[in-house]
Amino acid sequence: MKPKILIFIFCAGLVFIKCKKYPDDRGIFFTTLLSRLTKHPWRVVQVLFNGSNINSLLNDSLNLGELEDLQLKFVYRDGRDAGLQSYVEYSYKGNALYFSTDGGWNLDNKNKDILLNKLEDWVHTLDPNAALDHNILNNLFYHYWSILNLNKSELKIKNNKGYEITFIAV
Repeated sequence: MKPKILIFIFCAGLVFIKCKKYPDDRGIFFTTLLSRLTKHPWRVVQVLFNGSNINSLLNDSLNLGELEDLQLKFVYRDGRDAGLQSYVEYSYKGNALYFSTDGGWNLDNKNKDILLNKLEDWVHTLDPNAALDHNILNNLFYHYWSILNLNKSELKIKNNKGYEITFIAV
């Protein structure tokens, strides 16, 4: 009887060890990827390019604030409402001005990749610096991204252009 119990425990342990969806995952989650992604906004904390931190470079390029002022909120639409698609709301509070825009998104490759579409124009586009920041952020985010880690407090994505972005839940 004891060998059967030990074999069962061993096999169950293998299942829990092997059930990692993403390379940096810490194991099994009892919530879906979609619920973890859409539960709360995500704030940018680090941007790497080919392994080097470029936060300060991006902050020097942005005119209206810091990269860390940017939050993304993933909103899911299941397709039942005609004409409505899932979108990412980008909100950026810089120098007392608040900008928001959105762009579509969807999951691919069995939820291992996420496609971020081009951002729409900023809601507040009277400031020419807003247009410059919009272009910088659009060039950074638009593309296919591989999800490296997604848990309740951290999202890490990487694209094939050499960028890796880490977010924390807000």
